[in-house]
Amino acid sequence: MSFEKRRRASVTCAVLLLSHATAEWLELRPDGAALVGSSPVLGSAPEDVAKAAVAAMRAAGGTERRIVLALSGQLALQRTLVLPDLARKELARVFPRKAAALLECAQQDVLYAALPIQRERQGAEAAAEQKWQLVALRRPFMLALRKALRRERIQVARVVSAPLARLCEAQRLRDDSEKACIVVDVERDGVAVSLIAGDALRMQNRIIGSFESVPTMALSGR
Repeated sequence: MSFEKRRRASVTCAVLLLSHATAEWLELRPDGAALVGSSPVLGSAPEDVAKAAVAAMRAAGGTERRIVLALSGQLALQRTLVLPDLARKELARVFPRKAAALLECAQQDVLYAALPIQRERQGAEAAAEQKWQLVALRRPFMLALRKALRRERIQVARVVSAPLARLCEAQRLRDDSEKACIVVDVERDGVAVSLIAGDALRMQNRIIGSFESVPTMALSGR
């Protein structure tokens, strides 16, 4: 998976970070001040998540109604797949099936994105397989969530995977993109340890759990 280093565009949206447990709001004022607020999600329905988003916006004192929706946790499940080197038509059949299995739902209820992970290949055996980063969303939930947000006059300009967005930001911030870089991404329900070399994600290991139960789990992502 390649990353492009781009100049930061002018901020025209607030960022709403949503997981199954928490809504967090970030908005930058024209003077550069940051407005930050959060709220717990008190139910599993899309309407409950939308209410938490509104509460987070009010806690931050936000006024921007156009947002980038960043999803994490159980709202956007992410897995690394190792597949044979398949044609595009075959991949179009494999990815929905893998995403549906990840979410434990029917294929017609899945939204997904699959990005290739680039890596050094050695020998015919390595060249016969490809790693992919799969992100899967529940279509009915996302449609209902966007509808609930529109009722609150919140417009979703773009939807992104929060873990992938943080990897892209790590790539943008590092000084020498040719050297290898290890990124430790800590969330409430797990840790992802990723290796970026050049402009590509070479590997990623996800450890599920919390620091309350496994305090040293970030050190185990070798």
